Amino acid sequence: MPNTQLIETTEKFRQFVEKYDEAVKINNIKHEKKFKYLISKNPNYGYMIAKGYIDLGSVNKPLITGTYRVNDDCSIDIEGDFRLTNIFDYNRKPLFLVEDFPFKINKVSGNFEIAFIDIKNLDMFPRLVEGNVSLYNFRTSIEGIAGSVIKGDCIIACEPIELYFPDSVGGNLSIIDYNVDQTLHLDKTVYVGGCLTFLRMHITDPNVPKIKEKIIAKEYKFDERKLEKPKSKKKSKGVSK
Repeated sequence: MPNTQLIETTEKFRQFVEKYDEAVKINNIKHEKKFKYLISKNPNYGYMIAKGYIDLGSVNKPLITGTYRVNDDCSIDIEGDFRLTNIFDYNRKPLFLVEDFPFKINKVSGNFEIAFIDIKNLDMFPRLVEGNVSLYNFRTSIEGIAGSVIKGDCIIACEPIELYFPDSVGGNLSIIDYNVDQTLHLDKTVYVGGCLTFLRMHITDPNVPKIKEKIIAKEYKFDERKLEKPKSKKKSKGVSK
């Protein structure tokens, strides 16, 4: 009997990759045409574009730089890099908007990056990433990262509502823009082969020992400029008679 679910998942993922990569191709063609047009008008534009003074939008990469395989359990193995983001041209016209990603990635042999998208959760997160992980500029639950193994570096810069951690990170683990009103989930020990960094964070002093106890890292760096002291309760003054 054919595995109907496997066939459907394979076809849906193929279509998703095809549509995404077509948007990437269109965007990059527009980007190149705009670049050539501006240079033809004024050679100095080349320098200005290179320095970022003129925004032509982003040159995007395909969803997968490499190959992929859909497993019997409908999870996906990626041999290469994976990068998922919304795609806009230089006029900010949307070419591809990621509103949902109904697929489960099992492992990625290269780098894994998600940026500027609005999805409900990270249930699709792979259990194994052999390269680096970058999570940028989205506000959602990252509970899906819990239990994963990352062999390279990991950057979490997306202000998650609740902060979860992978089981282990082979390189550095950097948490950027973490706010004190978010929940820290440290139910089990996390191992970091390099440096654990909290940058531009807001975190109270009592949490620092807890973090160092639960996250075993080679080195720790806390942004002390924003290290907050716990608020002390003011004693009420009695009314003198």
